Amino acid sequence: MRIKEAAMLELIPMTLAQANDFVAQHHRHHGRVQGHKFSIGCMSGGQLAGVVIAGRPVGRYLDDGFTLEVTRLCTLGGRNVCSFLSVSYTHLTLPTNRE
Repeated sequence: MRIKEAAMLELIPMTLAQANDFVAQHHRHHGRVQGHKFSIGCMSGGQLAGVVIAGRPVGRYLDDGFTLEVTRLCTLGGRNVCSFLSVSYTHLTLPTNRE
């Protein structure tokens, strides 16, 4: 199923269960993940067009408290959906303690 090409893309928060359901239904070879830090969905034309699930890194040397690993990125193939989701999690702002 294709998404309309000219539709405006919008980010929405998602639970892990919602994101996992989308991945299970639409990803060709990956299944559900066990845990996550956050999941984000992308709406296009009123339809869920893709999801990204981010969690702690698998490699223990990368698990420094600042690094996230994208464990799933799944879309319906709509134009710019993958890029839109990729940019959304690379521009996160972390609160800092200014003493």
